[in-house]
Amino acid sequence: RSEEGELRDPRLGMMLGPWRLDGKVGDGRAAAVYVATQFGGERAAVKIMHARFKGDELARRRLLREASLARRLSEHRAVTRVMEADVTKAGEPFVVMERLYGRDLDRLRDDDGRLPVRLVLAIALEVLDLLEWLHPQGIVHRNLSPFQIFLTLDGQVKVLDFGAAWVRDEAQAQGPG
Repeated sequence: RSEEGELRDPRLGMMLGPWRLDGKVGDGRAAAVYVATQFGGERAAVKIMHARFKGDELARRRLLREASLARRLSEHRAVTRVMEADVTKAGEPFVVMERLYGRDLDRLRDDDGRLPVRLVLAIALEVLDLLEWLHPQGIVHRNLSPFQIFLTLDGQVKVLDFGAAWVRDEAQAQGPG
């Protein structure tokens, strides 16, 4: 337990190769996201599958597939750069990504739940540019929401979480069904 009486996350301080997990910044259905520091001081975000899914081969493949897809797509400015993907000693897949500073659109809204129209239009143009780039490659994100669109402090738009993406080549390889 911490001094405040909260349960301490057992992953804090954990080393994943050169990355030390410093703090938790998010918690999703299948994975948690941590801030990590490399030996040289570089900061990153690390997404690690929850331990309860450790034996779930489908969940494991899904997270590693998401990392592979994001790495493939990271040449687009609206896709978060993936640095590496691997599995912890305990068998939990993880992905190391560029650390983003800013907020997702859900947290960016004001007290009335609104965003300035000019900002919305600028964000929409960036998201549409990404979608226009993805679709000829046979990729559909399938999970766009205010939680999946991130605005960095320097005004860059990033679309997050390609875990639910549909990829034509994968669908064709699986055949009809």
